[in-house]
Amino acid sequence: KEVGQVQFPPQPERGIRYGDLPDERAKTICPLCSMGCELKIDLKRQKILGSKPSDEGAVNEGQACVKGRFLIKDVVHSPRRILKPLVRVNKELEEASWEEALDFVAQRLKKFKGKKIALIASPQVSC
Repeated sequence: KEVGQVQFPPQPERGIRYGDLPDERAKTICPLCSMGCELKIDLKRQKILGSKPSDEGAVNEGQACVKGRFLIKDVVHSPRRILKPLVRVNKELEEASWEEALDFVAQRLKKFKGKKIALIASPQVSC
């Protein structure tokens, strides 16, 4: 113990403090950027209580950015999150199956007859 160093008693995780004990723990890859950090997720009835960086993550080596550590729960459970494909029909977005949405995209891509085409696909991209 160094002079001037203050030691605080260990604090329980916020979810535990308020009675939300996880019934499951899972490892996953954070979807909030392209780094691919490994996270440990605490779940209760399939709902995220919180996340921590995984010590075994080869990419993040036990660290996580603010988004991965604190925002994943809010992003995943956001009421604004799009859960099903949407296809624009007559200027309106309509729900579609994955097969219908992919067929729609394939038909649109057939219009481009050049020798090269570029696509950007990411969970952070929406049109």
